[in-house]
Amino acid sequence: MKLLLSTSAIFLLVFIGCGIRFPTRYDRVENSLVRPLAFVYDNHTLAEGSPGDTITLHSYFAGEHVNTIDWTIATQVLAGGFRIDTFGDTVNLSRYMVPGRYHEYYGGNTDSAVLDFVIPADVIRNQFNSSVPVASILPAQAVSAIPVSIASAPVLALIDAIDGIAAKIPNNIADLPADPAYQWLTTALQGMGAGINGLEPLLQIFSVNIKIFALVNGKYRIESTYTVRYNDKFHYLDSRVPVNRNPVINWIEVCRLKKGASASSFDPVADADKIDTTYPLTANNDTVPIDEGYHYFLICDSAVASLDSGYSLTSSNVQRENLLCDWLFRDEDPVPNVPLDSLFALGNGRSNAVELLPPVSTRMEHFSLWLVGYDRFRGERLRPVGFAFLSRQGVFKFSEAYKQAHQ
Repeated sequence: MKLLLSTSAIFLLVFIGCGIRFPTRYDRVENSLVRPLAFVYDNHTLAEGSPGDTITLHSYFAGEHVNTIDWTIATQVLAGGFRIDTFGDTVNLSRYMVPGRYHEYYGGNTDSAVLDFVIPADVIRNQFNSSVPVASILPAQAVSAIPVSIASAPVLALIDAIDGIAAKIPNNIADLPADPAYQWLTTALQGMGAGINGLEPLLQIFSVNIKIFALVNGKYRIESTYTVRYNDKFHYLDSRVPVNRNPVINWIEVCRLKKGASASSFDPVADADKIDTTYPLTANNDTVPIDEGYHYFLICDSAVASLDSGYSLTSSNVQRENLLCDWLFRDEDPVPNVPLDSLFALGNGRSNAVELLPPVSTRMEHFSLWLVGYDRFRGERLRPVGFAFLSRQGVFKFSEAYKQAHQ
């Protein structure tokens, strides 16, 4: 029986079938199963795309080494009961891949695959092929924010107008003033004192999901959700139309607190006075000194400069997104007859700071670490989720005092 591992919009990992569970704990990567770490979709730094855009997908895996990957795509995703989607079509992703732009990388602590694919030009149209008025598919609170001439138009007519405008952006943007659809929309919006950003509620309603599936090693079926919408095109016309970029996390460090400092609710900015020293984790600096009597934390860049805002349909205002972090690790020096949590463990939480619990057994020195950062915003329909991914390897160097205390 194949195993289904789902990387959803917030990167929840689910094993379905055969009673499969994580062998020990979610954040520990073990070699007995393939672990999808992140699917990062990149459209010139954006985490989203419009019909016809070319998207680069970076997929990362750990645990059991990846030998083969078979890719498929579903472009018509229909919401089903019990949080289970159904698909109107599932075809080989090669139909939409850019030739010569697929590469797999194996070795080290992370396997990965990178590919370029083109979003089908008709993916939104196919899910909104309807002649009902636009107002009938809008939330009640959003209808009053839309000009009457747009709200009363057939859904398919509005899709045709938006689709035609988007097709001219950016290469033929100079042709837009003479475009009848563009004239209709801008005149209607100006009548309400709004610019192109007044389309934002409609752009949300016309957002759709597609699914990317990866069958790894012939037995692990991984599912990833990607949102397609027109925002990146209309952002060219009005920068107030929100887009979502992938967050940028530049560094990871091990932070040692001052001796006697409380480790509860540590925040690297608010509690900067608690910090004794930090040890950057980079390709050229992987050593983490461990001494007795100290608390240690893993911290990362908070990615504030790359966090975006969104328009909430529920509150009808603009708000800023948050960054969440999944920290994952693997012990690289197995020690027989020693509980795994005595080797190396991390505290709870999804912030940019998580407590590092050093090995009780000093025979465990080498470790791998993965950080998956992703943004979250509530109130926006099918908001694309941006991801950041970092991989590190490290080695603990224990002081003599620590070795004596943990013999």
